[in-house]
Amino acid sequence: MGVLDLMLPWITRAAILVSVVLLTLTTLRRHSDIPLSQATLRVAHLCSFSVWFGTSVWVSFIAGIVLMRAVTMETFGLAQAKLFDAYFKFSLLCLAVAGFTGAALSSSSSARSDGDDGSTVGATPFLVAVACVVANLVFFSPQTTITMMERSRVCKELGVDRKSPDPQVRKLSKRFGMFHGIANLINLVALACGAVHLCALAERLSL
Repeated sequence: MGVLDLMLPWITRAAILVSVVLLTLTTLRRHSDIPLSQATLRVAHLCSFSVWFGTSVWVSFIAGIVLMRAVTMETFGLAQAKLFDAYFKFSLLCLAVAGFTGAALSSSSSARSDGDDGSTVGATPFLVAVACVVANLVFFSPQTTITMMERSRVCKELGVDRKSPDPQVRKLSKRFGMFHGIANLINLVALACGAVHLCALAERLSL
């Protein structure tokens, strides 16, 4: 398989994404008096945030459950380790774009209005969501993976499974459960904060 064959699916997806963005910008410009720069910021903010939110819902409630039912627990753990590393990095990228565009929109809105436009209501949970993603990316997700790998190594050395009553295996299982539980909880907190931010955006939406 050549390089072009590998890149073609991504080129196609990028072309579709660019087409959708351009169509959205054209529609905004045609039906409102919003400057092009403002329209671009709005589209970028909504797209980046909605992509993160949709990805979070998919990974948290669908992908993991489907995968767990389709493969062995060992394969599931290895797949989850790779998936969540990419997931948190992608989440941080999307939230960074949403954060920068949101800050730019808030600045321009404040410049046009002396009053409080209510942007803080959405900004606070948004920042909490970012902090949760960073915490999982930097600490909790890596620690979960490290502990899982260590438990797998010990189980192979002892010739037992992960449910063995061996003290070392039980200790690693307890440590894994703690990190895994905290990582999942933080991920759900981020998703809940994202829902609050989404509600704040909806309140400011003009149809």
